[in-house]
Amino acid sequence: MSRVNNALMSGSGVSPVQMHTLISLHRAEHEGKELCQKDIENTLSMRPSSVSSMLVNLENGGYIQRTYSKDSARKKIVTLTDKGRQLCIDNKKIVDECDYAVMSALTPEEQETLDYLLVKILKDIDSKKQNNKSGGC
Repeated sequence: MSRVNNALMSGSGVSPVQMHTLISLHRAEHEGKELCQKDIENTLSMRPSSVSSMLVNLENGGYIQRTYSKDSARKKIVTLTDKGRQLCIDNKKIVDECDYAVMSALTPEEQETLDYLLVKILKDIDSKKQNNKSGGC
């Protein structure tokens, strides 16, 4: 799954972190929310300068646009372009196909067990992240 997705991203010139950013923007768009650079910094746990550089690259690639907020001239809202939106849609198709391939290899009972175990792992990672802000996966 990772190899197929990486092939899509490498063809587009988008790194995994940039793709994560685009997906976050796509999700926010569907929820009717706007994201600014600070939101992206918090989501990715990255320094402002790193996020700024990444956003410049995504903007130069035609995947996002940044506009000033109506509320504050200092706040820039980050939105997807049609090109960025299409890359997210393509990415979702690949993820869905890979999910189907994995799940179709399992019985319904095995699917339930896998789902239970993955949720358990994620909850454990989240609780450790909450207890130890400096480290984690």
